[in-house]
Amino acid sequence: LPFYLKEEDLKAAISSKIPSWESKSDFFYFVPGSKGVKKESDARAYINFKAPEAVWEFSEVFEGHIFVDNKGRESRVCVEYAPYQKVPRSKPRINVKENTIESDPDYKRFLENLNQEPVMLPSADVQYEQKIQQKKEAEKLPVSTPLLDAIRLKYAGKQQRRAPKRVSRKIRAKEVPKQSPKVFPSRIKRRSKGSPTSSRNSNDVGEVPPINGQSKQKSIAIEAGPGDKN
Repeated sequence: LPFYLKEEDLKAAISSKIPSWESKSDFFYFVPGSKGVKKESDARAYINFKAPEAVWEFSEVFEGHIFVDNKGRESRVCVEYAPYQKVPRSKPRINVKENTIESDPDYKRFLENLNQEPVMLPSADVQYEQKIQQKKEAEKLPVSTPLLDAIRLKYAGKQQRRAPKRVSRKIRAKEVPKQSPKVFPSRIKRRSKGSPTSSRNSNDVGEVPPINGQSKQKSIAIEAGPGDKN
């Protein structure tokens, strides 16, 4: 539409060609145009028809309609589908919280505080002494930094992960009985005193196992019989 066209002139032009267009539509929105120093913005009109047949009729009749301004300049009308096919709601939304302020708990609390007597604050000297006392108490508390907090959390996580392993080790130690150490008998058996003489020769030779990687050595054990003095 030309930028100089007004809403009343557009409705009059449409009614002259389609008298019943208002009954066939349920939405009409007009955007006036403007003229700038370098550029002109055309006027626009959005019409929502109830039936597709009314759209086709309007397009055939009003497409290419010519408007003439006071200087004799002509402007042709272009009819096309709107890029956005939805229209605003005809009925406004109902506000559920309308006229409910008297039952609002925050408003009731505000009224209670408003009706109470004002509380007198202590003097400036007392408040200053309280702040100094709070600072001294805060200095006595242990100081913690984000780095120390992160280290404590990391250490606590490790302890939690190790706890199940320690418990399982204790349970296994209780279930498995302790084994007694193996005792290996010595290779050389010594005879006790007063034992009878052996039927073998008095010169018995026995082998001694190597000690600390040394070569094998033979040792001779001489036993004296009951009739020998030396």
